[in-house]
Amino acid sequence: MLQEIWDEINSGMDTISRCQCVPCPEKHSESPNVYRIKGNTEEGNVPKMGDVMLLSAEGLGSRDQIIQSRSFCTILVVLQVSTTDMIVRLSQCKFGKMKKKSYYQIMHLANLKNI
Repeated sequence: MLQEIWDEINSGMDTISRCQCVPCPEKHSESPNVYRIKGNTEEGNVPKMGDVMLLSAEGLGSRDQIIQSRSFCTILVVLQVSTTDMIVRLSQCKFGKMKKKSYYQIMHLANLKNI
């Protein structure tokens, strides 16, 4: 399944940009797959509403590392952003299971067009 996620975005993705480390996303509402991700956004790397990003286990720097680790990975869409958190919708097509005590990283997918 993870390979399918990458196949969907690979043709539009040139590079993975720098990432931001965040705690495990928390369920935000009754809506399916809507979560809150806490954390201060880095200057110059602030997500915007509608951005498509990748959420994966912390410390993985390439597509191959993410696939080989077999840890949680999914694509998200940013719904709302503030200085302390953001509300996102996680893809229903995810790989692995989120672990509450784990840290994750979120990354912009450089040059990915949001259609």
